[in-house]
Amino acid sequence: MAQQRVSSSARWARQVELLSLAEGFFPSTVLFALVRLRVFERLGEGEKTLDDLARELGARPATLARLLRAGVVLNLLESEDGLTFRAAAIARPSLVSPAAEGYLGDWIRGLDEFRAALSRLDQAVLSGEPTVDPAAHLGADEARTRSFAAASAPRSSSTIRTEYGGGAGKPLHARLRASSSARRRCVSTSARPLSICPS
Repeated sequence: MAQQRVSSSARWARQVELLSLAEGFFPSTVLFALVRLRVFERLGEGEKTLDDLARELGARPATLARLLRAGVVLNLLESEDGLTFRAAAIARPSLVSPAAEGYLGDWIRGLDEFRAALSRLDQAVLSGEPTVDPAAHLGADEARTRSFAAASAPRSSSTIRTEYGGGAGKPLHARLRASSSARRRCVSTSARPLSICPS
């Protein structure tokens, strides 16, 4: 009987572990939605009411409230009454001001693009084809290319060494073009010169 209880307990623990893994998308989905709607930027260093945010976004207050309160639960937002919200301490340095050196909004939007592609990973496995056309991020779609470049561009004064082997250098080119302050230098280590080299 004791062995059966231990076995049941171990099985339950494994189930909890599996479910925790499966449910891992819940927090990131809330963060992605808040960033896509630029809620942190709209709040800035101050606070706004639910009704004010709903007007700015053209959203229904009732549905927006669910997202904002989920942000509070995840410690991304703060609110005393569920009606007025401000960015939490974890979000203020990295998500409030796009001009800030440590701004991560573009990067998180880029991760959201990866999430969308990876959500169809099973299709990619069966077809052997990408679920998102890479060309869309490399010039074919101007808006998505700008988003990709912004997400990839360095946001600090740190030196970043990037290597792209065997390609034409387009991803690197997009990254460097998006950074107004980056010093750019192309070095080809192969006999064939790079077909794209940022000026």
